[in-house]
Amino acid sequence: MPPCLLRIRCSLDSGRRVGLWIPLFLLYPLILALALVVIPVAILALLFTRHRGKILPALRALPQTCRVVSSTCGLRIEVHFGGNHVLVAMS
Repeated sequence: MPPCLLRIRCSLDSGRRVGLWIPLFLLYPLILALALVVIPVAILALLFTRHRGKILPALRALPQTCRVVSSTCGLRIEVHFGGNHVLVAMS
């Protein structure tokens, strides 16, 4: 299952905290619509150019891309630099 939320939290030296929640599930219909337009155009472009042998590897990359995106669920990155802290978490 792909991640549904992206959470970004920054804490600065001055004590100020900024938090941002981005709902990724709202972007998925837009990405799907874009993919439905781009993928057939890319396949046609590969067919009509000299890159005919690259169609199958390009099609095999699609499921791998979905697996990589799905595996980012639960990703948590914390960066500390001096008194500044940044957290990026996907859930």
